[in-house]
Amino acid sequence: MPGLQRRQLFTLRDLPAPQRESLCRLIRWVVGLAPRADGDDYSVGRGDERYYRIQVYHRNDSGNRDIAQLEWRVPESSAPPELETLVSYGRVE
Repeated sequence: MPGLQRRQLFTLRDLPAPQRESLCRLIRWVVGLAPRADGDDYSVGRGDERYYRIQVYHRNDSGNRDIAQLEWRVPESSAPPELETLVSYGRVE
């Protein structure tokens, strides 16, 4: 389908410090400004607006099982350039 991007997965502990800091800064932006995906802000009547879906998983110490999953949706029209780069090229700057 046109417009769909493949999923980008990152493990924070595996990233070099500068990339980890950039990704954390982007996540903080998402948490601060984008509504949670389980809220009422994604109702009918928004037309053809596309969203970036951000999911954060927390794993236990053994890394085998997801402890928690949080999800946010960021409207494409208000996404920062860093998010677009992350989704399009799989890197943070």
